[in-house]
Amino acid sequence: MMFRQVWPLVIMPAMALAGGDTYYTGDATSYTLGQVSAGNCNFMYDPGVGDNYAALNSEQWDSTHNCGRCAEVSCDDARCSDTTSTQIVYIVDRCPECKQ
Repeated sequence: MMFRQVWPLVIMPAMALAGGDTYYTGDATSYTLGQVSAGNCNFMYDPGVGDNYAALNSEQWDSTHNCGRCAEVSCDDARCSDTTSTQIVYIVDRCPECKQ
């Protein structure tokens, strides 16, 4: 069973260079909750990130070069209960229909 939920998020790549933080606003999603190895990155192990993983849009996907990278995300939508806190997520998949 595949689960997908899309939320508007502000994505701040944790891999940004010092002094050169890059911020994006767009959709974010996570497929197949509980099955990190089922994503396009095809991880053969559970990296121990729990449910803190995400899929990137096609433009940022970059032919799997962002697999395993971390991103700091926050919710930027009225439906979110907390728009001030952030979470670090592990990139394990691609979301072709998500906007940048």
